[in-house]
Amino acid sequence: MTVESKTSVSAGDVAGVRLGQVLDLLLKEYQDATEALAAAEAARAQAAAHRIGLRRAADPVIEALPDGERRPMTLRFHEVDVAYRQDRARPSSGARAEILRFLHDWPEDTLRPADLRHHLARRGEDAGRKYCSNRLAALADSGHLTRETHGTYRINRTHHDFVALDLAGVG
Repeated sequence: MTVESKTSVSAGDVAGVRLGQVLDLLLKEYQDATEALAAAEAARAQAAAHRIGLRRAADPVIEALPDGERRPMTLRFHEVDVAYRQDRARPSSGARAEILRFLHDWPEDTLRPADLRHHLARRGEDAGRKYCSNRLAALADSGHLTRETHGTYRINRTHHDFVALDLAGVG
């Protein structure tokens, strides 16, 4: 009797075990990444709360300044706020073209801002919900999309930009 006949393990079983091990490793890394993301989000929330507290503490001090000094100091805080929002809300300069390619390749006929946000996050872009909603609304205004219901858009696949992508062989 050979070793092969004594065992009931087939090549498919061995491959299945290896695939299972690979999937276990991937799942572990996925869990670790999820935990790291949760920790980063918690740290961000804590920093945001601290930032709000600092601003609230600064407001009465600004009010105590002489009239001529209040407005310049208020504007300095405002500049920091504007810079923060712009950095956070605006993905890379090629974002419009990337969004059009994403819509072109999207397998369904409809999408929501969360779908776009998820796509941009996979590319490493930190796009907020408002940015994604505004982008889709702007694309609806330009005819690329049609608003279906609140927050749901239908892709106009006959729009000339999508037709051009088809002709260029993108996707």
